[in-house]
Amino acid sequence: MSVDSTHRADCREAYDLWAPSYDVIDNPLIAESREVLARSSSVFANARVIEFGCGTGRNAQICLDAGALAYVGIDPSPGMLARARARMADPRARWISGNFDTYALNERFDVALICLVLEHLDEVQSALATTASALVSGGQLVLIELHPSLHEAGVGANFRVGDREVRLPSFRHTAANLAHACEHVGLRVESMEDVKPTPQALSRSQKLGRYAETPVLLKLAARSS
Repeated sequence: MSVDSTHRADCREAYDLWAPSYDVIDNPLIAESREVLARSSSVFANARVIEFGCGTGRNAQICLDAGALAYVGIDPSPGMLARARARMADPRARWISGNFDTYALNERFDVALICLVLEHLDEVQSALATTASALVSGGQLVLIELHPSLHEAGVGANFRVGDREVRLPSFRHTAANLAHACEHVGLRVESMEDVKPTPQALSRSQKLGRYAETPVLLKLAARSS
């Protein structure tokens, strides 16, 4: 692939290219999302968990350490899934190639996790409909997304290959948009939170410091009917 300084890549192609460096670069939103999940980890106890857009499996350990009975990570990028499989051989974890459009598991889960994924989708309702269909009655969605104020400031998923930058498709989703989409597909929103950088995340990510007083993530919790 030829990449110039402002190349916008197909998501799967880009994540394959990003996979070798994904877990070692300073990613401020990943640093903060880890803290959000740590604070919410009780939801994973004794639960069957599915994560759409699991990437390198970075969130699986949080779920399993919290007592998840099973974890299924789904991602369309072969490169990211290869990293996920290499990092974890826990028998409770499975890794599946796919996305919202191709989801076909004949099983239901207690918790669905979507972390920094919907930014890449212009329209989110169909993805949330798939998520709702994967949950048992009363199952919970944990959704963590790029805060719309950061998107307005030009922030979006990107990485470098040498001295060249790759920018992924990025779309702004407000709290109201996400809540409306959830309600439309039968997911009852229970809470919405603007997340500012925490001291723990700031200590791990130098880049996060530039957003120290700014909401960086939007966290939504919803429950299936």
